[in-house]
Amino acid sequence: MQDMTPTLLEARRDYITWRKSQGYKPATIKNDEIVIRRLAEVVGWESPMTSINGGHMQQLLDARHTSPSTCNMRRAHLSMLFKYSRSMGFVPPDFDPLLNTRKRPVPEVERKRVDRESIRDLIEGADSPRERILLAVGLNLCLRISEVSDLRIRDIDLNARRVSVRVFKTGVVDNMPMTQELEKELRRYITWYTLQVGELKPDYYLIPSTWQEKKLMPHKPMSRPADAIKRNLQRIGWDDVRGEGGHTLRRTGARWILMSLESEGEERAMRVVQQLLHHKTLSQTEHYLGITVDKEHRDRVLTGTRWYTAEDDENVINLRRAQ
Repeated sequence: MQDMTPTLLEARRDYITWRKSQGYKPATIKNDEIVIRRLAEVVGWESPMTSINGGHMQQLLDARHTSPSTCNMRRAHLSMLFKYSRSMGFVPPDFDPLLNTRKRPVPEVERKRVDRESIRDLIEGADSPRERILLAVGLNLCLRISEVSDLRIRDIDLNARRVSVRVFKTGVVDNMPMTQELEKELRRYITWYTLQVGELKPDYYLIPSTWQEKKLMPHKPMSRPADAIKRNLQRIGWDDVRGEGGHTLRRTGARWILMSLESEGEERAMRVVQQLLHHKTLSQTEHYLGITVDKEHRDRVLTGTRWYTAEDDENVINLRRAQ
């Protein structure tokens, strides 16, 4: 171990530099920073790493004041910080302030989706062509909002009916297929976009920002797209749109595309949707959609069935009641 135990501030600087060098995503590093800042509020930036103890963790992960998901997020980021500190010799090999903490169960919450009958109203009633294409792309390709915002004109191939998408979570580029509805929306939108700014250049953002809500700024992506989604959800009657945004469109599109494929007899419907969402496992897709194949099959098989009484028994009972 080093002669001088680093302070939390020094360990944080070293740790964040290492995380960046290892290619961790900016969002992950941002969460690292947030959690370490929370820790600093409890122990102080100048405190030696070895002074951090279980009492500090209890204060930081107090379930009475922090949601289970937030507790788990903080715990995961702190675990990585302490693991790194042990590997670098900042603290003793058995140092683990998280020893007496646990991962908290997170209650399952039914996430809202747009009704199938309301999807057309949601898209066609959009306040502007930019918002309309935002909704159409989100529902048809089931992308994360950051992936929608990242799309450029060069990513759209109307002749091949493909959209080239950079999937941020995996780092891959996927040439995704257009549905008929999406192709129609894109052709209409590209025509409008060209009329606004002239010939579209490959590096223009598909959904650009605006200046003073009128002039398009093709070299900047649309700002605050989640706010636009919320406004349009309110327009179709949603009272509470807190926490809604890109994932609302993503869940909605994936669920109704799944139902459409299943109604057409597509045996690998769930696999298709798994690839659409860019999930690693089928169970991840089922969890995301809030369903499981086995559960839905159970409901179809058992609803209204009889298993321990004969049909004649009911007829006898009804006859006795009538007498």
